[in-house]
Amino acid sequence: QALAKTGGLVCFGVAGGSNQQAVTLATGKKWKGSLLQFSFDEWLNRDVATNSRILNDMLLEVTELVKQKKMQFVIKEYTTERFNMAVLNAKQIGRTHAVVLHLPRLQENPSRNAEGQALAVPETSLEKDHVSRHNRSWDLDFLQWEDTNADEEIEWRIQKEKNLFQKVPHPAGAIQKFVEAPPTAIAQELGCSAEKAEAVLFWLPGRGEIPQEHAHWLETLCVNRELRVLILEPHQLEQDLKWYDMTDNDAVQLGLRFSIVDDDLKNPCGELSRSRGVASFDIPLLPSEIDAVQQVEAAALGLKRRAQLEEERIKGASRSSTLPFFFGGFGQGGVVALYAALCLMDKPIDAVAFCHSGIPAASMLGKRLTQQVRTHTRLHAIYDKADEEVPISFPETIHQMFSLARCKVSLYWLQNGDGHEFLTEASDTVRRCAAHWLDERQKRPDFML
Repeated sequence: QALAKTGGLVCFGVAGGSNQQAVTLATGKKWKGSLLQFSFDEWLNRDVATNSRILNDMLLEVTELVKQKKMQFVIKEYTTERFNMAVLNAKQIGRTHAVVLHLPRLQENPSRNAEGQALAVPETSLEKDHVSRHNRSWDLDFLQWEDTNADEEIEWRIQKEKNLFQKVPHPAGAIQKFVEAPPTAIAQELGCSAEKAEAVLFWLPGRGEIPQEHAHWLETLCVNRELRVLILEPHQLEQDLKWYDMTDNDAVQLGLRFSIVDDDLKNPCGELSRSRGVASFDIPLLPSEIDAVQQVEAAALGLKRRAQLEEERIKGASRSSTLPFFFGGFGQGGVVALYAALCLMDKPIDAVAFCHSGIPAASMLGKRLTQQVRTHTRLHAIYDKADEEVPISFPETIHQMFSLARCKVSLYWLQNGDGHEFLTEASDTVRRCAAHWLDERQKRPDFML
């Protein structure tokens, strides 16, 4: 027990581009040990001659262990004909396997004579039989890789997509590494206790924000109400607190892709604003979108874990078909709130508010929508036309997408021109949305609560 609180840790880097920290913020508050970030490059350059010999001895020892079958490596091997699959696997976040690309050997190599003489090149001919006897250079194989493996790439994307945001994770899925994700840490609690509360509001601050700075406007919601407010904070041990690596602008630049099934003859050009069809989300996510959604997934799972703990304590929550929860957040926090509410919760929550949020791969939300969420969860999108991080067209398209998906969604435009900042007008808008939610709950018949 003492070692768990004071023992030292050595971090040997990260796997496959992952950005998960060795020690989470919640653990770091209790753990008083030392953390050493080991860098192989720094170690080798301290004494190249000595450390190279040490490294050589270590590699020889590893070789013997492999020969004796006492050590194994997970290796995925590809030829240049499957180059695109090799790239996709190499870019996979959190991978623990090696990716090896085998280049084809040339059966016939041009030979050089004595130094200074010209390169001897075999005679060429346009006759088919003659050409077939001469191999081209291996790098020409790359010219065909985009077309030769398109079907396999699509299957890979579909499989990776299936593993994302599963309520019951598959053991072999990409979500597996986050199964043990702890509940999101609580920065501050407001309002009544969990045992007395009838509803809970979860607030997730934006990137770089101090969570406690939101207490002054959130506590006004608790006056004369049996409401519990939880201000949450990211797990990362960094001065610039963030839920994941992407900025809101990075997420917007990933784009937004969905299709519309529309038989309206009055809209022959397929204008989105005039469409009365139904949104369809059959297009597989791109590799860049899969990587982006995996970043959000870890944080959203933490929020789900926290909500589950609150569900166990809130009176009457276990007997209801919906949860008396309101998820809300600014920027990245709003994205995490939205993904958790629409994709992960076992029961639909009442409402979710996302403010100034650049939503990565928003079509994933449509893929995980259920009829229960469409019916019971109200979406509040809050944006500013002066926001340089999230352009006007993005929230407009998000609103149209959710409307075409038959969701209960509202879009609010802030008027003060504060840009990508969560200031008074933004907090007042969120507060009005939350107050409307609480008032609406009081008007519901008892059997609906």
